Amino acid sequence: MKLFVSTNCLRSTTTLTEKLKMYASVGILRVDLGAGVTVSESELTQLGDSSNYEFQIHNYFPPPPTDFVLNLASPNSGVVQLSKQMTTNAVDLLSTINGTIYSVHPGFVTDPTGFNGINFTFPAPKSPRDQVTAMNRFTTNLRSLVAYAEKTKIQVIVENQVIDHQLKGKILLETATEFFNLFQSIPSSNLGMLLDTGHLNVTSHTLGFDRIKFVESLLPFIKSIHLHDNDGSADYHLPIAPNSWIFEILQHPLLQSVPVVIEAKFESLVHLSEHFHWLEEKLS
Repeated sequence: MKLFVSTNCLRSTTTLTEKLKMYASVGILRVDLGAGVTVSESELTQLGDSSNYEFQIHNYFPPPPTDFVLNLASPNSGVVQLSKQMTTNAVDLLSTINGTIYSVHPGFVTDPTGFNGINFTFPAPKSPRDQVTAMNRFTTNLRSLVAYAEKTKIQVIVENQVIDHQLKGKILLETATEFFNLFQSIPSSNLGMLLDTGHLNVTSHTLGFDRIKFVESLLPFIKSIHLHDNDGSADYHLPIAPNSWIFEILQHPLLQSVPVVIEAKFESLVHLSEHFHWLEEKLS
């Protein structure tokens, strides 16, 4: 297993250049580019010269000049246009830095109206039909993105999101069946799934399904794993422990070639480094 580290693992936000230097100083050269960094045009240009690194891109990267919430299922045409532009920009960037995987969040039934410190907050859907129409919009826009990415052989993978009781019915792709139906409706080898273990833990508690069975039913589609844990109540992004239930997933024979991304939060580079090297040895 190749072990990556998210740019969002340290609580402080720095420039992308500084974050990469910090990671390299402790031997971390596989990086999942996402939140936790500020990025300039010159830094993006220089990424193509970073031959010592291996990159993936996650969702909201590179960050746009004006902030917005990426939502490929938005009922707002302006948000959809911004989301499509951002996701194709990520695919374009990957093709210049020799990356192969771009992961994106599933769509939201409605656009968020706030953030509670852990998750976005959303208005309640006006009708059960809203989820169906949102899924149709997401599928249409995702199909377009996958077709665009196929030209440069970039893999687009969709992440399972965290579903707590406040978010139930407001985010698409809550269940394994919904993921399976999505992959059936867009039959492309360039489309897959990003399995987020922390999100899965919360969602399984909320909806009352078996975590391992969820994974087993989607094994052929899992192309990368985001690694962090919690107590099942909220998405706390805790490092996984030596006795974590997650190791049952990581040890599955069909996932041995799937890249793994540490996405837990750490108070210092020292703590991140210790966890990275411990996990690297554990996975080997």
